[in-house]
Amino acid sequence: MSDLGLTAYTGRAGMHVFVRSLTSAKAVSGVSVTPVAANNDVLGEAVTDEGGQETFDPGLVRGTGGDRPAVLNARLKAKETGRDRDRGGLRNEDYVFLDLTKAPFDLSDGGVDGRLAPGPLDVFAYTERGVYRPGATVQAVALVCDGKAMAQPDVPMTFVFSRPDGVEQRRFVVADGGVGGHAIDLRFPDGAMRGTWSLSVYADPKASALANLSFLVEDFEPERVAFELESDAERFDPDNPAEISLKADYLYGAPAADMKLEGQVSLMPTREWSAFKGYVFGLQDEEAYPNSGPLPSGLKTDAEGKLSFQLTLLDSPVDTQLAKAEVVARLVDAGWRYVERTLEREVAPDGARIGIRPLFEDGVEEGGPAEFRVILVDRAGTQMVGKGLAWTLSRIRDPLPVVPRERILAVRCGQEHAARVQRYTRSHRQPGGCVVAACRLGPLPAGDRRRTEPDGDQRRIHRRLVCRQGECRYTGRAGGWPRQGALSRRRDRQAAA
Repeated sequence: MSDLGLTAYTGRAGMHVFVRSLTSAKAVSGVSVTPVAANNDVLGEAVTDEGGQETFDPGLVRGTGGDRPAVLNARLKAKETGRDRDRGGLRNEDYVFLDLTKAPFDLSDGGVDGRLAPGPLDVFAYTERGVYRPGATVQAVALVCDGKAMAQPDVPMTFVFSRPDGVEQRRFVVADGGVGGHAIDLRFPDGAMRGTWSLSVYADPKASALANLSFLVEDFEPERVAFELESDAERFDPDNPAEISLKADYLYGAPAADMKLEGQVSLMPTREWSAFKGYVFGLQDEEAYPNSGPLPSGLKTDAEGKLSFQLTLLDSPVDTQLAKAEVVARLVDAGWRYVERTLEREVAPDGARIGIRPLFEDGVEEGGPAEFRVILVDRAGTQMVGKGLAWTLSRIRDPLPVVPRERILAVRCGQEHAARVQRYTRSHRQPGGCVVAACRLGPLPAGDRRRTEPDGDQRRIHRRLVCRQGECRYTGRAGGWPRQGALSRRRDRQAAA
């Protein structure tokens, strides 16, 4: 087994080779390094210096076909080392090779990909802003430098402007304006195509572009009014309309008086409650959809730019889950320009809710215990004492659409109904009179699990514990069950293997 660690980097300057000891990570000198082509021709030979580095010229590594570099050999000969010389744990003679035909190590997934190394010329192009109206003038600038960021004067550049449909609009050859700077102005016609335009900068129009950028041409009007939606209510109560207020001002300081307010309020289902992190509420497979409606009509700001109104919520779109409200308000000025703002609040439920939180990360080992914590919360967000809460653990089996899921375990905290369930019950009173129950399940065989918590009103919530191939994972996504037959097909493939 070799103790030489071989690393190669290829760039415009050639191929850089580094040799280190795998035992001590010290640089190893005196190592003979030989790149070999795909046709077995030796491309060169060199010996690493005191830093364990050697560089091969770019011409030796630019070959194609049979001349392309394929293998990098590194050999440390015994006569060059001697038994008394310390090579960081190296033996008297050592050999290692590196396959250059394999894909290089990719660091882009670690967020260190960076910018590609430039060629002989590097161009930085920009415009003075990113959005223009038809009839406006775009001012484009390109700065030309070499690979070392030194300005390259006296190099003419070609600017190509293209419309959103890809058709070339104009082409300019721009001379150097000094220290590698190039500038050009283009005025859009009044009927210019709306959308995303592009600019490409070339040193050679027949070669690839050295720089590309895009900008928008749109019929837009900048905002002239500033306002924010405000409400003293931390949560919206369906039984008590909340008061929404705003203060609108023009950007130059005057109150935005007599401006019309339009918009809508939407109720969207959710299973999370911000006051109870990690808990989920409601049935996992409950079908709930957003419910939207308009804001009250006839809303206008007064002479001071102020406005307040009562918000009456629509019917809740959920039965066992929770809901959150989103208020979207738009102020409309005399020119029918809109300024939009959004306000979000949680909505108080219409009754008590049960929350479940797993006491483990992501999953548990197959055959291991699965622990959960259960709370009962009233509509005001206060934890309650819950007595007689029952739960079931169900195994999900979908071999065919006509075969129902088989419920294999059913237990009640404090009373065991299945010999395969090991559980314990803890009850203690927290501030607010809450009784928290924790049940432990185990061991569990492979398969999907669904845990159900019904309360007195038969409201339930579902959490899924998926066990496959020696690992159990806990899922809390809303939605339906796996596709019918998917699990059986996976078991058939495993059996065939």
